[in-house]
Amino acid sequence: MRRSSFSHRSSGLPARNRRNSLRYKLTGGIKRKGATERKGAKTENRLQRGGDVEKRNGDRKSAVSPSSWYGSSEMANETSAWSREVFDSLRREGLRLVTYVPDAGLAALIELCRSEGTMTSVPLTTEEEGIGIAAGAWLGGDRAVLLMQSSGVGKCVNGLAMIEECRFPLLVLVSMRGEWGEANPWQVPMARATEAVLETMGVLVHRVMDPARAAPAVSAGSRMAFESNRAVAILLSQEMLGSKPFESAGGDRG
Repeated sequence: MRRSSFSHRSSGLPARNRRNSLRYKLTGGIKRKGATERKGAKTENRLQRGGDVEKRNGDRKSAVSPSSWYGSSEMANETSAWSREVFDSLRREGLRLVTYVPDAGLAALIELCRSEGTMTSVPLTTEEEGIGIAAGAWLGGDRAVLLMQSSGVGKCVNGLAMIEECRFPLLVLVSMRGEWGEANPWQVPMARATEAVLETMGVLVHRVMDPARAAPAVSAGSRMAFESNRAVAILLSQEMLGSKPFESAGGDRG
């Protein structure tokens, strides 16, 4: 007992605390080793996920390129031609803010807008966000255009109610699906309702069947929207855009 008490005094710690301290050091090393291993595993998983995301993004990018969708260089060239004309019309009409949900039918136009230094392009998580952004842009003295697919029109009803009630100008370009040559049955119901839904919400609708008429329709629609404070939608028909194969295994990519 005397030797034990001397040991306590010399170490400054009771025996039990010293045992706990030693146990902590031993187990702490094990815990630190385990934590390091787990951290390394998490880092490896993050790198793996990053590679997977990059691969998926690469797949999506190739999936929305005009040539990969339309399947022929002639139709891809025709798409690039009217996309360039519509892009020039948007610039002439002073639309500097472009909001969009990524879409294969409008891929060439979206890429032109993203590459233009005088335009700000904003990708959306859902179509109705573009309506609020367009209203805010108008209040701030700018003009915006919303690019979207017909499948997203149903999501915009509440936002369109605000546009109608407050008389905000709105220009929307809608790529149609579920029409000519459509292979994805899920696109058909909304395609049948698109024009009726827009008109019910007070939107003036113009349908474009001929690629040569796309740019004039956008210019006319822009003037009508921003000079009379109305909502205008330009529907780009699927017959004009071309049909898209439905991938039964991977699903429809846009």
